[in-house]
Amino acid sequence: MQTFFSEITALCRNEQFLHSVMEKYHYDPEEYPNLKRLAGEMIPCLETEAGWQDREIQETFPGRDQSFFWL
Repeated sequence: MQTFFSEITALCRNEQFLHSVMEKYHYDPEEYPNLKRLAGEMIPCLETEAGWQDREIQETFPGRDQSFFWL
């Protein structure tokens, strides 16, 4: 999993990226420690459990649970 999401986990550790997220979503500067903590907590989850939803399959086969895949 770490191989697939290494770019995302690297962003979670990147202070410049986190500051750009704060700016884009209008976080107050004093919220930075919370955002940094949350981003750090996401890393283990991304490295062990991640998935994606294929909307095309869901549209082709309505009601099918197989539209969500775990890596």
